[in-house]
Amino acid sequence: MRSDLDDANARIAELEAALDGEDEEDTANAEANAMATAAFASGAWIVGTTALGTAGVAPDHVDDLKKIKGIGPKLEGVLQEKGVQTYEQLAALTAEEQGIVNDSLDSFPGRIYRDEWVPQAQAIMANGHAPLTNAKKADLESANARIDELESELSDASSAHDRLGLVEGELRKAKGLQSDLDARNARIGELEGELANAQALQAEIDARNARVGELEAELVVALAMQSEIEARNARVAELEADLAIALALQTEIDARNARVEALETELEIALAMQAEIDARNARISELEGELANAQALQAEIDARNARVGELEAELVVALAMQSEIEARNARVAELEADLAIALALQTEIDARNARVEALETELEIALAMQAEIDARNARISELEGELSKAAETGAEMGQLRVAIAERNRRIEALETAARSAASADDLAKAKATIDKRNARIAELEAAEAAMPADARHTAAWVSGAWKSGTTKLGTPGLDHNDDLKVVSGIGPQMEKLLNSFGIKSWEQLADLDKDQVATVDGALTDFPGRITRDEWVPQAKAIMDNGHKPVTSAPKPRKKAKSKKKATASWQKGTTKLGTAGAGHKDDLKVINGIGPKMEGILNGFGIQAWEQLAALKKDEVEKVNNALEAFPGRITRDDWMGQAKQLVKQFPDTGKRPTRKTYLNNSGDTDPFN
Repeated sequence: MRSDLDDANARIAELEAALDGEDEEDTANAEANAMATAAFASGAWIVGTTALGTAGVAPDHVDDLKKIKGIGPKLEGVLQEKGVQTYEQLAALTAEEQGIVNDSLDSFPGRIYRDEWVPQAQAIMANGHAPLTNAKKADLESANARIDELESELSDASSAHDRLGLVEGELRKAKGLQSDLDARNARIGELEGELANAQALQAEIDARNARVGELEAELVVALAMQSEIEARNARVAELEADLAIALALQTEIDARNARVEALETELEIALAMQAEIDARNARISELEGELANAQALQAEIDARNARVGELEAELVVALAMQSEIEARNARVAELEADLAIALALQTEIDARNARVEALETELEIALAMQAEIDARNARISELEGELSKAAETGAEMGQLRVAIAERNRRIEALETAARSAASADDLAKAKATIDKRNARIAELEAAEAAMPADARHTAAWVSGAWKSGTTKLGTPGLDHNDDLKVVSGIGPQMEKLLNSFGIKSWEQLADLDKDQVATVDGALTDFPGRITRDEWVPQAKAIMDNGHKPVTSAPKPRKKAKSKKKATASWQKGTTKLGTAGAGHKDDLKVINGIGPKMEGILNGFGIQAWEQLAALKKDEVEKVNNALEAFPGRITRDDWMGQAKQLVKQFPDTGKRPTRKTYLNNSGDTDPFN
C-alpha cells in the first residue's frame, strides 16, 4: 500500500513537471490573465458608477456575461442597460449591492443568489479572467468534494492517531520490559498479517490510482490557482501520509464507519423529525393566522349583531307603519263594500219602482183591503218612531230591515188580494194610500242609506241580519271586512290566517259560541289557546256594544296626592349608576322595541336590567339615561321605552316566568311584540 502511495506521489511530480512545460501561447494567455487578475485585485478597472450605484467600468470594457450560468441573452441585456457588463463588476458586488441588483430584476427575483453569479464571477477572476470550461468546472467541483472527503477521513484518522500516540508513549515507558517487548513483537506479527490482508484491498488501490488520473485533470485546471493548489498539494501529501497511518488502523476505522452509518441513520431520522417539526410549525403559523382571522371575524360579527339590534328596532317601527297602512286599506275595502251595498240597494229600489208602476194597474182591486192598509199605516207610524230612535243610537236599523222585509211580504199579499178586489173607488183609495206609503218607504230607505256604516252594522247585529253564508270552518259568514288587529292578541299574520278561514269581521268573532270557539282554536294549530287566553270573543262583543267601534279605555280620574311619602315598590332594590331605582331581578330588555343586544348590554352596564326600572323613570331620570346613551340620543323617548315597559309589567306580573324576546314573538313572522 505504501508503494502505491509513493507511485501516486511520483505521478503528481510528473504532472507538475509537465505543467511547467506548457507552450508559450498558454504562457502569454496566462500572463494576460494574470495582469487582468492583478488589475481586479488593485481596483484599477473601476471607472465611475452604474445606474444602480455599483462600481462602473470603461464603456469599451465588455465581457460575455452569458458564460456565467443562469445569465442568458435577455438577462445580459437587462444587466448591460443598468451598466453591469463585466466579470469584475459581478465579482466585486457586496451583499448589499447584490440585494440592489436583485431588486432591479423585476422578472427574475432571486436569480443572482440561486445561480451564484458572484461566486462564478469570482472563480473566473481567480482563473485569470478566463471563463471556466464545463470540464474544468466539473473537475474543480470534484476536487473540492474529494478534499472534503479527505478532510473528513483525516478527522477520523486524527482521533486514531492521537490514540496511537498514547500507545507509543506507553511502549516507550515499557521499553525496558522484555515481556512487553515480546508482546509487541507478537503485535508486529499481527500487524504484518494485517498488512498481508491489506493486499486484498488492491482493488481499492486501483480505484485510488484512477482517482489519481482524475486528479491529473484537476491539476491542469488548478494551475491558474497555483498558490492554492500548492497548499492543497501539501495538504494532500499530509492527508495521504495520515491516510497511510490510518490504513494500519483499518479495523478501528471500519468500526467507526459502522458508527458513522448508524449516526447517519439517526441523522436521517432526526432530519425526518425536523421536517415534521417544520411542517407542524408551519401548520401552527397557519392556524395562528386563521385564529387571527377568526378573531377579526368575531369582532365583525359582534358589530353586525349590534347593527341587527338597531335594524330590529327600525323594523318594528316599519311594521307598525305597515299595520297602519293595512288598517287604512281595510277601511278602504269597507268603504268600497258599503258603496257596493248602496249600489245594490239602488238597483233594488229601481226594480221595486218598476214593480210599483206595474202594480198601479192591479191595485184598483186593493180597496177591499182597506182595513189591512190602515193597519199597515199604523205600522208605518211605528216604524217612523223606531227609525227616529235608530238615527240617534244606530241600534234599531235591524228592526227597520225586518219591517221592510215584512212590507215586501205584505206587498206580495196585496198583489194576491188585489186580484180579487171589485170596487173602482176602493182601488183608487188603495192606490193613493200605496203611493203615500211608497213615498214614506222611500224616505225611510234614504234615511237608512244616509246612516253611518257603523250604525248600519250595529242595526244588522241587533237584528241578526248581518249573517251571510258560512266560513270554511262552518261559522257564520259576512260580506264586509273589519280590522281584526284592533282585538288584542291578533297581529297582521294572525289576521291573514283568520281571513283565509273566512273570518273577517268583529261580528263573526262576537257571535262565536263555545263549540265554534273550539273549532276555530283547533284550526289555529300554531297558536293553541290564543282565542280564549286573549279573550277575542269578549273583546269583539265589547266593540259591537260600542256601536261597531273599537273600545277606548276612558281616562281614570287622578287620585289626590297623599301627604305621606310613597312606599318603596316591592321590586325596587338599591339604585343604579345613574341614580335611578335599582331592581333585584332581571328581565330580557330586548322584548322592548328599540332595544337590541348591544343596547341591552349598555343599559345593564348602568344597572338597568328590569322592565319596572324603565316603566318607573321620571322626566329628569329619562334625561339622565338619554345623556348616558351618547351613541343613541333620543332613542328612549322616540321608541317609547317607558310606555312599552309599563304595558309589559301590566301584562306579565313578576312571577319569575317572564318571557324572553324569543319566546314572546310568535313564530308566524309577526315581529310586533304588542299584538
